[in-house]
Amino acid sequence: MRIIEGTQSAAGFSFAIVVSSYHDFVTERLQTGALAALAAAGVSPDDITIVRVPGALRTADCRTACRAGAVATRRLSAWDA
Repeated sequence: MRIIEGTQSAAGFSFAIVVSSYHDFVTERLQTGALAALAAAGVSPDDITIVRVPGALRTADCRTACRAGAVATRRLSAWDA
């Protein structure tokens, strides 16, 4: 039997945080939370790249990308069914 257990340490990994400038009053808070989570996992600030984009972006160049974006939706009565 093989047992694989993860750890909560992300030290030694590189991360990119993609932050939308749209709704920056929300995305700035999401960025702050992502940075706090990475710091709590032992990630060095030197291993974090922040990419600011004007809207949504698909990132294929990063092994791991944390997206800090906001989605605005409009609630319609037809959707409530």
